[in-house]
Amino acid sequence: MIRNFIFVVILIVSLQLLYGQWLETTIDIAPDSGTIAFVWNPNNNRLYCANEWTNNVTVIDCATNQIITRIPVGSRPHSHQALALNRINNKVYCANWSSDNVTVINCNTNQVDATIPVGYWPSALLWNHLNNKVYCANNWSDNITVIDGSTNQIDTTIYVGMWPQFFALNTTNNYIYCAVEETDEVVVLDGSNQHLIAHIGVGDSPKEVIWNSLSNKIYSTNRLDSSVTIINGATNHVITTVRVGQGPQFLADNSINNKVYCSNNLNNTISVIDGYDDQVDTTLNMVYSTTWNLLWNRTNNKLYCCLYYPSTVRVINCQTNEIVASIIVSLGPRPLAWDSIDNRVYVGCYDGRKIAVLRDEIGIAEQPNNLYDVSNQQLLAYPNPFRDYTSINYIPSARGKTKLEIFDIRGIRVKAFDIKFGGTPQISGAELVWDGRNDRGELLGSGVYFCKISGTSDMEKVLILR
Repeated sequence: MIRNFIFVVILIVSLQLLYGQWLETTIDIAPDSGTIAFVWNPNNNRLYCANEWTNNVTVIDCATNQIITRIPVGSRPHSHQALALNRINNKVYCANWSSDNVTVINCNTNQVDATIPVGYWPSALLWNHLNNKVYCANNWSDNITVIDGSTNQIDTTIYVGMWPQFFALNTTNNYIYCAVEETDEVVVLDGSNQHLIAHIGVGDSPKEVIWNSLSNKIYSTNRLDSSVTIINGATNHVITTVRVGQGPQFLADNSINNKVYCSNNLNNTISVIDGYDDQVDTTLNMVYSTTWNLLWNRTNNKLYCCLYYPSTVRVINCQTNEIVASIIVSLGPRPLAWDSIDNRVYVGCYDGRKIAVLRDEIGIAEQPNNLYDVSNQQLLAYPNPFRDYTSINYIPSARGKTKLEIFDIRGIRVKAFDIKFGGTPQISGAELVWDGRNDRGELLGSGVYFCKISGTSDMEKVLILR
């Protein structure tokens, strides 16, 4: 019993050290809250969380991960861009979809400064630091309300077309881009005078837009025709439209490698678009998982992807495009926020009434193992994660016969290989190929498994993704 307990402890510690990604803590929000949007405030290192079903904003101290207060707002903040931070005046704005207004929260006092009536069904917000204006997309009234950040007064309302969605800001020329879903356009506002200066035809049902600062390009996901339209930010002309996976929705920009990531939630993939040549470099298969929101962590150059089903966050090394962690969180992960002070990533679980706090430690090797570097490890598997097979490389600590055993997460042995240094019919040199089956020849399901050489502490965690 003691030996089994020690083995389990070793497994857990090895898992943490190997991947450097773990669930630091969870924060209980409220029953049936429906956390839908985040904004992180670097002025006070606090996270503001909009809750669709309890009609409030939860304020969290990111230094302690403790809830400070809950602030009542209007009815049903409704999208992942429902919050915006005004860093100049230190205020958070919340778009309330069902009450047709925007709540202004003073971040110094955590009190509501104002409630601003806007158009019908306000959904998304954008703060423009170049002119201290807040832009609000009103779905049902087909317009954008422009709010002065200093006075909380409405400057103007601009008709843009049917069902405006999400925003992007081009700081090179002070242009604001908004995807207009029903008219299949991206509209462009001039932030210097609030004039509508362009209607850009894109694909069917654009959802999200993002600006790539390195290439000065705007990307629009076209949900119903499985494409991303790329727009020249200087001329507002379409450069090209690239095919991606089915149901493209969310985007993230990597300004280190000049990549744009697109989550395709109808075929469970992420398309990686090169910002220089406007081509899809690679497609990352999330395997039977509904891809949702994306977030790029500049400090460690990693991409975080919410998988709505099966309630998991996957972390991808952006240098190698390899999955380096798969973290189970509460039900329905949707919004993401990065606290760059503490290098934490916050995950809002829409159906699970919790916020998951992920800590990303620097200095721990997190990329897939190098099969040829065995200076510190006696047991290595690649590819990992895998679907059909993995090659297990090993260096037995002594000559002679022994076993390589594979255990499931419960510590139950599911497979054993007889091995000896110098090779057997199952082994070529010091490599063993495992097809993900147990001793009875049955295909094992998705999950975490552990490889261990009998009589040693050598161990390797592998992940099967069917």
